[in-house]
Amino acid sequence: MEKKSKLSSQLEELLASSEIPWWEWDIPNNRVTFNDIKVTNLGYDPAGFRGKGFEVFTSLIHPDDYERAMNAMRDYLSGRAALYQVDYRIRDRQDKYHWYMDRGAAIVTDENGKPRILRGLVIDLGEHFQEEKAAGDLMEMVRGSAETFSNLKRGMVVVCSNCLKTRLSENSWVPVTDSFPMIAAADVSHGLCPPCVRLLYPDLADRILGKE
Repeated sequence: MEKKSKLSSQLEELLASSEIPWWEWDIPNNRVTFNDIKVTNLGYDPAGFRGKGFEVFTSLIHPDDYERAMNAMRDYLSGRAALYQVDYRIRDRQDKYHWYMDRGAAIVTDENGKPRILRGLVIDLGEHFQEEKAAGDLMEMVRGSAETFSNLKRGMVVVCSNCLKTRLSENSWVPVTDSFPMIAAADVSHGLCPPCVRLLYPDLADRILGKE
């Protein structure tokens, strides 16, 4: 049986505590992992989704949006699209639909460059979708999840919820290494590094990063 390294386990614990809703799909094994907030936002018990395939989530998509969401994933997996991106309605526990902004990209590929593991982030936009609200909610999620670096208290570690790089300075994000256990006891704040913002939200990146 494959054993996880101590570092790998710590990274999983760190990712699970992120305030940004995320999902990760192991394609060959059709297994989706996620942090609890992804499903508790909709009123569900995470236990009912753990260890399941993507179908347990896609079964909740509004029938009018289902095929469009599936096509977005097919386009990404086939290489026709550079990013999995789609906005759709998803049903909560009270049978109300919320608009979700869903973005994802491969974090592991096979020897032919085909995606093996995808990681994505979702934003609950509520019952009524508006482009300006989507942009505003995204900026609030990214900026609100981690304070401006200059204002962080001593010992605070900022980690990207998508790629798990840590922030060293205003424009410097580095991969987590085996030194991570030494800083794991520090307070952690989650955000998105600029490259992940540009990867997952290319249309809104300049606004999120304050370039407009």
